[in-house]
Amino acid sequence: MKREALIGMFVICVAFLFLGAFISTASASTFHVPDDYSTIQAAIDAASIGDIIVVGDGTHVGNI
Repeated sequence: MKREALIGMFVICVAFLFLGAFISTASASTFHVPDDYSTIQAAIDAASIGDIIVVGDGTHVGNI
């Protein structure tokens, strides 16, 4: 009985590892203002956690 329980736990652990390897992980994106987005706020609105917003040189007018 103990052996069967250990085998069952092993199978469950391997299944979790297998699923973890194939689950899509989010990758960070980089947004460039004004190349990709005309305003900083537009880039912020499009961004997700972990994304990078690169703001080009110059004066950027608007509310954030």
